[in-house]
Amino acid sequence: MNIYSLDDSKNNERDFINHTIKLIIPEIEASGLLSPKVIKILNDAISYSIPNNGNAYDIFESLLVWIESAALKEIKFKIQRVSSVIKTNDSSDHLPDFTTLLRDVQVMSKEYSVPFNESEMNAFSTSLYLRTTGMTIQADNLLTVIVNGLVRRIYLDYFKVRFGKNISLLLLSRSSTDEDQYFEYQPKAKRGPRNKHYSEVVRIVELTLVPYPDISTYSLSNRLHVHLSKHRDAPSIQTLRRWVQDIRDENNQIPQEPYTRHFKLIHE
Repeated sequence: MNIYSLDDSKNNERDFINHTIKLIIPEIEASGLLSPKVIKILNDAISYSIPNNGNAYDIFESLLVWIESAALKEIKFKIQRVSSVIKTNDSSDHLPDFTTLLRDVQVMSKEYSVPFNESEMNAFSTSLYLRTTGMTIQADNLLTVIVNGLVRRIYLDYFKVRFGKNISLLLLSRSSTDEDQYFEYQPKAKRGPRNKHYSEVVRIVELTLVPYPDISTYSLSNRLHVHLSKHRDAPSIQTLRRWVQDIRDENNQIPQEPYTRHFKLIHE
């Protein structure tokens, strides 16, 4: 990994994060997000950031936002491959037998390495069945819940546990401050009380997502950061990304690709 000076400059930190992502992308294309090479790159980035004055927590938060987006793409691609090869109606346009549909899903999800558990496999089969009956909205809503669950269970929970522990151990070995020594990555949950701008952010995010549900968390957070930059106590971009993702999680709101690029923040 190239050497970056991780001092107090947020630009240096951002460059370091972008460099790490550039190293990860070809490995994901070759072997997937959970490949050993991707894990090593992330581990090296976290390990490097701590003794070089980087904020390991903020760096990990930023990488986690990007990992979630990459995980969504990976899971959607795999599920689409399964959907494309499963026969959902016969030549007479009769509805498929659900037991047969479930059996086909079991076979093809294994073929294309979709890590369904039993309940997810049943739910995915149900979404396919709903689509054959013309209930496409219900099928899409159910599929969104399934994808969200897979991303959280297979990817986010894994990265949080693995790298949260790594950061804790590295900070303990550094033994610089009591705060560092007792660092532990916390799963997403309500974290109040927060920065005084939190309520304003919640209101803006919820209002903005009504007309623009497919904005990426990255773009929305950046726009919020610009909006709040006039305040001396404005939250960091990493904090804003965490808040936006928390709000989306609480409302089970997942943006769909292609993401909306042109939008404006709704204040009232």
